[in-house]
Amino acid sequence: MANEEYYLRRSRQSKRRKNKRNFWFLIFLAFIFVILLFVLVNFGGKDSSPSETAENTEENTNNDETSSEKANNSNQEETSNAEDNETNENNEENNDDSEDNEDNEDNDSEDETSTEEVDSDDPNVTKAYKGEWDPVDTEQSGDHTTNYDDGSQDRTEIKQAVSDATGVSEDQMIEHWVGNQGEQKVTSTIQDESTDQFYRVSLDWIDGEGWQPTKVEELDSFEK
Repeated sequence: MANEEYYLRRSRQSKRRKNKRNFWFLIFLAFIFVILLFVLVNFGGKDSSPSETAENTEENTNNDETSSEKANNSNQEETSNAEDNETNENNEENNDDSEDNEDNEDNDSEDETSTEEVDSDDPNVTKAYKGEWDPVDTEQSGDHTTNYDDGSQDRTEIKQAVSDATGVSEDQMIEHWVGNQGEQKVTSTIQDESTDQFYRVSLDWIDGEGWQPTKVEELDSFEK
């Protein structure tokens, strides 16, 4: 009887120890589970997988390459446009220059008068030539009688005609003598103040038109 009680007591004690070990084991497992769950919740979502990282890197690289290509294409287009604009501007300038040159040539052709060099028996004449100069427009009308007075309409128009024939501007012209050389004919001897060259110009009066130069003589010196 005493032995049975002893064995029963030992059996209950052994069972209590076993239950206690199981309890603490379960608590340990629960603790481990809680730690794993905490780690997964807090750190598992932040780290992307290697495949996702590679995809993101490739996308960024492609985006950078696309942006670079767009920038290069834009720069090339801007450069091409700038070159085209510069070419067009140069062409326009060349066309304008060509037109200006043509206009100048036309004006020169209009301004130039055909002349022909002629001989002279006067030893004071270094060069003589005749030309087809146009008469200078006159403000005179009716019967014409040459007025040789300084400041007269005839003297003013004769000076203009001499300037056209010789190319000496009126501002640089010194009139040494204006005289009668026949009916409605005069001769004017002038000096170019800028070059000291002397000229003798023969002129005819054309009724209704004005004084017309007919011959120019370049003189070595002034002789009245």
